[in-house]
Amino acid sequence: ESLFKAVPEIYNNLEGRLLEHYPEAQMHIPSFLQFGSWIGGDRDGNPNVKPETTELALRLQSEAVLEEYIRRLADTFKQLTHSSALCTPSKAFNDSLNIDENIRFEVFTTKPTIYSKAPYRRKIAFMRYRLQQTLDKTRAHIYQDEFDESAWPHAYRKETDFLNDLYVIRDSLYSHGDRKIADLVLKDFIRLVESFGFYLLHLDVRQESTRHTEAVAEVLQQLDPNVDYMTLSEQQRISLLADKLKQHDSRFELDRSKLNEANLETIEVFETMERMYDEISEHAFGNYVISMTHEASHIMEVMWLASLVGLAGFKDDVCYCHIQISPLFETI
Repeated sequence: ESLFKAVPEIYNNLEGRLLEHYPEAQMHIPSFLQFGSWIGGDRDGNPNVKPETTELALRLQSEAVLEEYIRRLADTFKQLTHSSALCTPSKAFNDSLNIDENIRFEVFTTKPTIYSKAPYRRKIAFMRYRLQQTLDKTRAHIYQDEFDESAWPHAYRKETDFLNDLYVIRDSLYSHGDRKIADLVLKDFIRLVESFGFYLLHLDVRQESTRHTEAVAEVLQQLDPNVDYMTLSEQQRISLLADKLKQHDSRFELDRSKLNEANLETIEVFETMERMYDEISEHAFGNYVISMTHEASHIMEVMWLASLVGLAGFKDDVCYCHIQISPLFETI
């Protein structure tokens, strides 16, 4: 919560100093501050940090930031009282509002025409409804064992959709000469969403290198019983993993019953990351840290395991990677 207060202050102070020294520059400072955490993701040597621990950490982070946004939307609603009789919103804003009108009967159940003369309030009401659905869905994942995903059809799918709604309100206010009120009400809010998204903190995942080596060896045995990964040289390991990455056009169907408990858990961490990538945000994770890294193959192992669940690989002959691998060197 202290970050929600501090981040806008830092940007405002920086902009103030720049304006003081470069009054003619008209500089806009893009949001560059980002925050990370390893709480719930660092499993190196800690048997209590399970895949479900990582899920819970991310969902609690998302819950915290969504609650903050809903509070700020309520404040914004109170202040943007503009009447359509006294201002003309931009075309982009009206187009956005017209799209939202498709859910007016769900949002305004008793009076669908409410705020029809207060366009910004009406737009914010739609946004609050959608954001509340996003929060309710996140809470269901945290606190309920069973639920129907279709119960929240209008939830924001990603933070950029919510951010674009804030941009369209801000730009519309600018268009009819209300820049001061837009900056007063929305500037800090937009900074927060640009900084924290729906994920709050980039969660680092950390695991010891031998866990990946053992998992790779067992998975490769399923692909080809003749391959004994543990006996291969370093160069042979690199060549084999590189070939497997290039050949991997679809997800390999693992026989999970043939994996030992530790290796199954290693695979499930990658599955969790792929699932949270879709559920929370594509920015939910920071680094995948490989502790006790000794060889280049240790990095290739993580890349290949990630490819098994769709976090990395090739699509239409173009490589992609949704995981940021960071080798950690801990010995001379």
